[in-house]
Amino acid sequence: MRKRWLSELPIEVKLALPPDSTFLNAIFYEGLLYLLKNGLAETPTERNTIKIDDDAFDKAFKGISKVDQIHIVMSGNDNLNDKLPKLFKINKKTKKSFRELMILLSAEHKKLYGFREKIEISLLEKKKKIYLGSGAKEDGLTAQLFKVDRYTGFSSIETPYTSTQLTMHLSKEVTLLMLLGVYSSFVTTIRSEGKDSHYFALFSPDETQKFLMEDRRFVRSCLDIREAVKERFSEILHSRVNELLSIEVSMNLSLIKQMREEKIDKLSLLLFKINKEGQTYKIYEKIPLVIYREPIFLKILERTGKHPGRILERLDKALKPDSTFFRALANRNRNDHENALRAIIGLYRFVVAEDPQGWFIFLRELTNASLKCGSEADRRSYNFVLSGMT
Repeated sequence: MRKRWLSELPIEVKLALPPDSTFLNAIFYEGLLYLLKNGLAETPTERNTIKIDDDAFDKAFKGISKVDQIHIVMSGNDNLNDKLPKLFKINKKTKKSFRELMILLSAEHKKLYGFREKIEISLLEKKKKIYLGSGAKEDGLTAQLFKVDRYTGFSSIETPYTSTQLTMHLSKEVTLLMLLGVYSSFVTTIRSEGKDSHYFALFSPDETQKFLMEDRRFVRSCLDIREAVKERFSEILHSRVNELLSIEVSMNLSLIKQMREEKIDKLSLLLFKINKEGQTYKIYEKIPLVIYREPIFLKILERTGKHPGRILERLDKALKPDSTFFRALANRNRNDHENALRAIIGLYRFVVAEDPQGWFIFLRELTNASLKCGSEADRRSYNFVLSGMT
């Protein structure tokens, strides 16, 4: 690969909007991280400036795949499907769908050029309108999905906007970055009772800030681990086990091995659940998730003479969405459901809250579940897990 020189990186992005925990902010930075991971952007010595290849969006959208699962429709007065292609002289209009827009941009990736050489990323409020990114007023791009935070940062005693509807406009550069952010962080869509819930796994602001100063190998390793998080998160969601405790415990246990292989001490994420309500989108759940390479509960097991490696292996099998344990959690009509629920609460206390008593609760309730389950196959499954706990 030929070496890139700074003169070949004409898009200079000044980050006047530091990372925070809002969906809008995290999605924007997710797009930047996607470019960093793929070698399409470089961070210079200044902490608040990042330089992007002039053909970065061409290459990025050329390389996207598997967008069919992104079942997110546009809403209200969203104009991305019509106005964004026109800004790049793409004479096609898609349905009001993020998936269809991404497919179009991928097909027409060679037309993604003509960007501003210098861009400042900041939120500017003027006459009940918010502008994100240099040129946002001229480009005038809008999307309800990016307004789910409801104007965090403007609702304060110094401003009159606590109960006021504000219109947000995005520049074309910001919009492309946020579309890449959606593509990179989207987990799955779950339909229940006629409504769609969209799930995203985004990095916390402290992780994002750290990534902006790290080399590409480190960023790629962290994003690869996040892909494993998305895969397990999706499996849990489709298993219909709607227990936040199950999600946190399963993530912590399943990723320790990969964290050790990549030599990453900690990874901090934000899991979002977003639903469409009428002509708007709203955040229904926001779950912070922190995963450690060497969690305290492993040291507790080591001090008691246990074999952590074998225990992790058995627990990981027990917490797979197709396991007997997960099926018991998902089905309230099963005889072992209540014991399985108490067991996951105990395991949560041990793994996440670092309470040793939780381990004994987990073992007791798992044993009780094995005695109450309805089939010999399920009993063998429980006993297989229990046999690895000593």
